[in-house]
Amino acid sequence: MLLSWRLKRIRFKQQKKLNASNLYLYKSITSYIQNCELSGTEKEEILQQVMDMMLQAQIEDKPMTLIIGNDYEKFCKSI
Repeated sequence: MLLSWRLKRIRFKQQKKLNASNLYLYKSITSYIQNCELSGTEKEEILQQVMDMMLQAQIEDKPMTLIIGNDYEKFCKSI
């Protein structure tokens, strides 16, 4: 539980670094992952990894479609 809480705190701080379109995509992914049947810690670990990938792509000025693809729901199901 404590790990989940810490990861969530880190994730909320990092969200501020995403640009508007990437933030919208990340929030969509977050909603999808939050409604799956994984444990709270598993969800937070996945969301943290997705955040890291998105921030890295944003820094490198790469399109999110290289990471997420054209369908974020399909991406989430593959996780």
